[in-house]
Amino acid sequence: MAKSVVVTGVGSGIGFAILKKLVEEGYFVVGIESNKDSAAATQSQFKDSALVINDDLCKDGVYAQAAAKAMEKAPLTSWVNNAGIALGGNLHTPNVAEVKRLMDVNLMGVYWGCAQAIQSFVKQKIAGAIVNISSIHGRSAFNGWAAYDAAKGGVDALTRYISVEYGPI
Repeated sequence: MAKSVVVTGVGSGIGFAILKKLVEEGYFVVGIESNKDSAAATQSQFKDSALVINDDLCKDGVYAQAAAKAMEKAPLTSWVNNAGIALGGNLHTPNVAEVKRLMDVNLMGVYWGCAQAIQSFVKQKIAGAIVNISSIHGRSAFNGWAAYDAAKGGVDALTRYISVEYGPI
């Protein structure tokens, strides 16, 4: 049976490697990538094996669009929340705009990705898999990384919650 998956942050690094491996395993991959050039290059490389949506994952409707595109091709069985940004900072001189953007991408992006994945799995009446890419920063604190540490700790807590709420289903 053909399967589809959504992966965020597919333009380079870990996300690109995840997309590549999943295509090799026979999945149709819908990727979300905010960098226009990286999105185009990734789409060009994977042609009909993937669909790369060039958009900001924090924009309303992007996750629903990705899920719909995936389900057009095959049952959506998996979701990988990989996209993230690394911005240092502390609490005594925070950059408000950077902190808000980091929380939107690194924590709320994962939250809304998980919500969309679970909604899609329930709609299809299937047991799906969600992979949330976190960091050692979720379990240990590091000087100069206040918002990043908090966001990754939130991702870890959200992942535990999903296991408790939806794992037994």
